[in-house]
Amino acid sequence: MRSLAAWGLLLVLPLYLADQLTKWLVCRSMEVGAGFAVIPGFFDIVHVRNTGAAFGILRDIPESVRTWFFLGITVVALTAIVIIFVKSGERSWFFKAILCLVI
Repeated sequence: MRSLAAWGLLLVLPLYLADQLTKWLVCRSMEVGAGFAVIPGFFDIVHVRNTGAAFGILRDIPESVRTWFFLGITVVALTAIVIIFVKSGERSWFFKAILCLVI
């Protein structure tokens, strides 16, 4: 379990914080619909709002139901990933890094 905590602190937490920081910066500094190219023709940042899941699926379901649904899915997925991580034992650092990136 000590390994899981170390991976969490070294990889998961900084990536989560970077994700939240970039979202905050976009929300604070860009109007909805505005964007810019980071790598032209390959990677753009555009401020959009998605009230559903990928590609807006489930957007027509009431927000309270969506919130609990996504929370439940997140808990199940996170639990599964942690179990796989713990059971992986001494697998390669690359495998563990991949699991951390999925989180």
